[in-house]
Amino acid sequence: LVFRVLEWQPDAILVYDNVNDYRVRTYANFDNAYFHWRRVWAGFAGEFRPAKDDMADGINAFIQQAAPKEKSDKAANVKRAGTWAFRRNVTSMVAIAQAFGVKPVLVGFVCHRQDQYADEVFLAGVDEQNDVLRDVAKVRGALYVDLAPQYPTGGAYWVDAVHNNAAGAKIKARLIADALLAGLL
Repeated sequence: LVFRVLEWQPDAILVYDNVNDYRVRTYANFDNAYFHWRRVWAGFAGEFRPAKDDMADGINAFIQQAAPKEKSDKAANVKRAGTWAFRRNVTSMVAIAQAFGVKPVLVGFVCHRQDQYADEVFLAGVDEQNDVLRDVAKVRGALYVDLAPQYPTGGAYWVDAVHNNAAGAKIKARLIADALLAGLL
């Protein structure tokens, strides 16, 4: 944030963060620095180590550790990990932005709640993460954009549980833009 964003002196930063921070909580070996999940990558292709699991394609092979082979209770892992590391990270981003005179905007995560992979544990975890975003925005005086009440439900705007198609992205962009116009300008 400080080295790659704030040097551009933006008026605002938009943080749309949730599902990847939820996902780290599902691992039994949760580490609050996320090293159990994230690879440290400096951005060079020479560091590429091919994965041999469901994360073998795309950017994930560069930035994500392979999933643990042992099966564990996802709900218990999520509960044990809690939201404190996510809260710490979001609070830090907001405070750093504010220290540089940049207005932080936190956007609640919206997902396709009827998707086959959106189980009860996943949906509860996403809701917990959104509660953290909402609370940090309130405490720190940041703008919070709640997409869920306005975003259309159903599968027509999704390619999977968490990724919009082009039509869904257009709706999300409009909702965020409207909130920015109303809340920041």
